[in-house]
Amino acid sequence: MILITRPVSEAKDFSIALKRNNFLSLSDSILSFNFRRKKISLSKNKIFIVTSSQSVKALQKNRAIYGELFDEGVFFVVGKKVSLNLKGIGVKNIKSISQDTDHLLRKIVSKGSKYKKLNYEYLCGSKINDDFISQCKNKKVLIRKKVLYDSIPSNELSKKTIQNIQNGKIKVVTFFSIYTAKIFFNLAKKEDILKDLHYNNVIIMCLSRRIAFSVAKMTKILKKNSIKWSTLPNQESMIKSLKSIKKLNN
Repeated sequence: MILITRPVSEAKDFSIALKRNNFLSLSDSILSFNFRRKKISLSKNKIFIVTSSQSVKALQKNRAIYGELFDEGVFFVVGKKVSLNLKGIGVKNIKSISQDTDHLLRKIVSKGSKYKKLNYEYLCGSKINDDFISQCKNKKVLIRKKVLYDSIPSNELSKKTIQNIQNGKIKVVTFFSIYTAKIFFNLAKKEDILKDLHYNNVIIMCLSRRIAFSVAKMTKILKKNSIKWSTLPNQESMIKSLKSIKKLNN
């Protein structure tokens, strides 16, 4: 059984995709969101960066005040799905689509001084990839955050999750963000089930290498070869990676 830790709507989508591929899953959404209503101004040299579906949802929730942004704003986006979601709510000018934030930054830097002198506004949540912001500043890329939603962690794992980890039914735990992984391991420690993850040889499957490396630093009880990551940072690639794990097919 695969444990899904994504927010409710994303967990449902992932669960359906896993079922289509003959995987049994259990969802425990340990992260929710509160959307903010923020003023977003346009300017000639401004590029808007969007890397998450939650930012798209925040824009959609307050679309009545973002008409000009949708029509005239220039967007750099991470992920094909995020791009499709933006187009779906009426955003007209998506200039660049990248695989991840590292890929995005390389694109900006490779364009030379013209792109580096633009002003980038990161439409994001309260818990984000701070490494990306730091790397931008190190490369002299002008960027600032515009927080559109608050990330709210759960106070506990569900009883069903705890029981299935303890009895060895959970074979894989999936993470799509560093922050969600932090929440999970804090709650697992609280419930004293970290040892069960170790003794039951549970695989930790991460969306990216960056998330996997962060997970390895969070807890030393996991075996190094139990932490794996998707070839590409998207749901389809993660499912392909899950298919390669023999123990799921036994």
